[in-house]
This record gives sequence, structure tokens and C-alpha cells, in this order.
Amino acid sequence: MHKQGFETSYLDEVLSRVTDPKKLTSYPKCIDGYCACLGDRPVEYSPYKPRKWESSGLEVRVNPELMLTIRRVRYAVKLYFKAEPIPQGAIAPMLRMIEMSVPKSLKAKPAIIDLQHSRMHTRNELDPSLDALLKAEAASFAVLWDALE
Repeated sequence: MHKQGFETSYLDEVLSRVTDPKKLTSYPKCIDGYCACLGDRPVEYSPYKPRKWESSGLEVRVNPELMLTIRRVRYAVKLYFKAEPIPQGAIAPMLRMIEMSVPKSLKAKPAIIDLQHSRMHTRNELDPSLDALLKAEAASFAVLWDALE
């Protein structure tokens, strides 16, 4: 939609082609939440490809789905589709991982849009001490994974 320069009303057309019953249950709420987060603000799309974050031999694909500029601020946006709200304790680590994976040259703030709850999560400054937590989680997972092999 953004890539083609269409308005958010285009999402209604997309919805009209959906036949999967599970998607028909969640998509309308996701579309409403997305439109509510963007409001009537003009949005500029930029292409973006997934990056990798590595620690302790663990490689994580970090994939913000969108790179959007809203009111002259560029955001690397991860879309959250689940019906349950994002756990509060997961927001900052998710934002930090996005922040670390997006090249600084892009000057993009990390963001998560909780589609079903019409909420865009951002932080002006993320706590770099989260890096230790992320590295510890990666090391723990790597040890467990190796034990299973």
C-alpha cells in the first residue's frame, strides 16, 4: 500500500479479497488499529531489508516490516498482529533489538505497532544496558539448543 502510494482505504479492498476465516476475524481489527495509529498524517515509505543480530553463535533475523517517515521522523516499524497486547516487559528489548539492527546511517527510530490495540510503541532513548540482557538470553538459548542436538 505505502510502496504504491495508496491511501489507507486501500486496505478495505485488500480485506474484501480475504477468504481465510481466521484472517477475517483478526484483519478488520488490525486494519482499524493501523489506520488509527497513522491517523491522517502523511506517510512516506522507504524500502528496507531484514538485518541480522548475532550473539553467542545465535543469529536472529530482525525484520521491521516497514520503514516509514511520519511528520519528518523516520521509523523502522515492526507490526504486532496478536490479539493479546505486547507484554510490557517485551517492548523495550524488542525496540532495542530493532535499534541495534538498523544501520545508524538510516537515522530511524525503532517502533512497534500493536495493530489490534491501536498503539504505536516508541522510545526516544533506549537503555543500552538491555544489551546485556539480550546477550544473556542469546547465550542461554544457544546452550539449550546445543544440549538438544
